[in-house]
Amino acid sequence: MSQDMYDREDLQLLGTIANQAAIAVENAKLYEDILTMSDYTDNILKNITSGVMTIDLEGRIVTLNEKAEKITGEKLEEVAGKPCLKVYEGRGELGRILFDTLKREEHYVSREAVLTDKKGKQVFVGVSTSLLRDSEKNKIGALAAFADLSDIKRLEEQMRRTDRLAVAGTLAAGMAHEIKNPLSSIEMFTQLLPRKFDDEKFREKFHSIVSQELQRLNNLVEALLSFARPSEPEFLPVQVNKILDRILNLMEVKIFKNKVDVIKEYEDSLPEIPADGKHLIQVFMNLILNAVEAMPEGGTLRIKTGIRLGKKREKVTPSSRMHFVGPSQYKFVEVKFSDTGKGIPAEHLSRLFDPFFSTKEEGTGLGLSVVHQIIEQHEGSIDAESKDGEGTTFTVCLPLEREERRVFLSGAPADKISEPPG
Repeated sequence: MSQDMYDREDLQLLGTIANQAAIAVENAKLYEDILTMSDYTDNILKNITSGVMTIDLEGRIVTLNEKAEKITGEKLEEVAGKPCLKVYEGRGELGRILFDTLKREEHYVSREAVLTDKKGKQVFVGVSTSLLRDSEKNKIGALAAFADLSDIKRLEEQMRRTDRLAVAGTLAAGMAHEIKNPLSSIEMFTQLLPRKFDDEKFREKFHSIVSQELQRLNNLVEALLSFARPSEPEFLPVQVNKILDRILNLMEVKIFKNKVDVIKEYEDSLPEIPADGKHLIQVFMNLILNAVEAMPEGGTLRIKTGIRLGKKREKVTPSSRMHFVGPSQYKFVEVKFSDTGKGIPAEHLSRLFDPFFSTKEEGTGLGLSVVHQIIEQHEGSIDAESKDGEGTTFTVCLPLEREERRVFLSGAPADKISEPPG
């Protein structure tokens, strides 16, 4: 305003003020961008259909979106800053899964878990987790995204009901057919009994045949009950080789009469597996009996045990896409039963485990169905290979570790994971 020339000091002052003004303008723009991004992120979290929870490096809850609040029954202001393990203690696996991701730096993909909300209602959720890192790749926390699977579970239950109705129809048809034959024999003999009661040979024949037919009916009913209402297995450590030897001792007379040579190829260092010993006896006895009866003129039964690596089969359900990231290979105890009998035609192999399907003239067709059901309960598998006239091999695989016990990917039990500080 004085019209004087700017000197060096004036220019330095103006330059300093200009720099500060530029920084202020840039900060204002950045702050506006941050607010926009924050609103954008909040909008995503608000409208996303999955629940989202984040924790910091010490396992304390930082974020809980509206969907997560609805699923868990918690409000963010109630749980913010609290350890996730403490908040969800005794209410399912959600807190453990998220904390395990943080500490072990492993992630889950659609891991099914049960969560109990504040009102005590159980909710099935599919949980996916990942680590949170900053721009320099440093770990700053963990995130869990979880969805309510209640609708899917209801659909699964509807499908199970449909399956049970379908099986009930098959069982009813099979029962009618299987029961009719022995009842016809008993009816015929009871009608003849008044006229031939004084005939000693007839009475002996009557006693023999009626007893056999009643036992046949009893076996059919017991097999049917085992298939329709199998008892819950009790999983304890068992040694497969010992179970096989016990069965072979029990069946020694039957094996000798059928002129069958048994060759045992056991793995000496076979580890114990978690299984129901009584159910495995039923499985192995059924398979050995089938092999012996497939060689009426005599032959060789080879029983081989060992360890193999393989993948677990997924159950076919509406949520079969649900899984979690774990070992690509599992260890199994494998048991092979190979006979030199007449074999099974190729067209029958796919139906071996169907209820009431049998290749025997007097078979009920329930034995292998029960076997298949027991193996599924043990999270194992059973396969059959055969060529007509060249013998049959049944292969049973049983896992060394059951999936229900593997809560964490690393296999460490929950009580071995350190608690967060605070």
